[in-house]
Amino acid sequence: MDSVSFRRDPFLRTSAYNMATWAVVNVLFSVPNYALAAGTAWSPSLLGTYSLGLFAAGIALSAMHERRVGKLVGPAGEALFPAGKLWGPLLLIGFGGTVALVVSGRPQFIQPLWLLVVGSAYVVWGAATRFRLYQLLGGVLAAAGLAVLALQETRPGAAPSVLGLHLWNLTMGAFALTVAVITNRRYLWFAPVGDRASGQ
Repeated sequence: MDSVSFRRDPFLRTSAYNMATWAVVNVLFSVPNYALAAGTAWSPSLLGTYSLGLFAAGIALSAMHERRVGKLVGPAGEALFPAGKLWGPLLLIGFGGTVALVVSGRPQFIQPLWLLVVGSAYVVWGAATRFRLYQLLGGVLAAAGLAVLALQETRPGAAPSVLGLHLWNLTMGAFALTVAVITNRRYLWFAPVGDRASGQ
């Protein structure tokens, strides 16, 4: 992967900004889970409002990134890989699985589910575009997903594992944010002046 190809790909060029946004959102999503693990569960109305608010904020911020990147490096070209066709079905699996886990009374498995879904997406995307940093990220997230899965109690209504929540914040939060900064620093922010002006 070179910086020119990265900056022209309509999916890759905004990916690190999106990753950073969702890394922060993911950490904030763990707050009510820590409360649940401590025996001070939030009311359903408060939990629902908080979750929907975080999700809406993440979507709104992500929608702004294409304009920001376009101003920085110019118009996008053709995608190296149709990432939308990868992320779309996997996100449906994630949301569908989340609903199923909530309905079945096993919300402790939501975070392992998302670690596995997002990790798998980055592994495939990184391999398809030969972007090894995303392959590494995906592998770490998927491995963390299996570890967090193993830490959960299987009975309905069980509180999430506190250690599992720590692993979630280290991987979907801190590690993802670090990868986002490294990616933008290497492929976006410090592009040659001529490339910034032409978008090539």
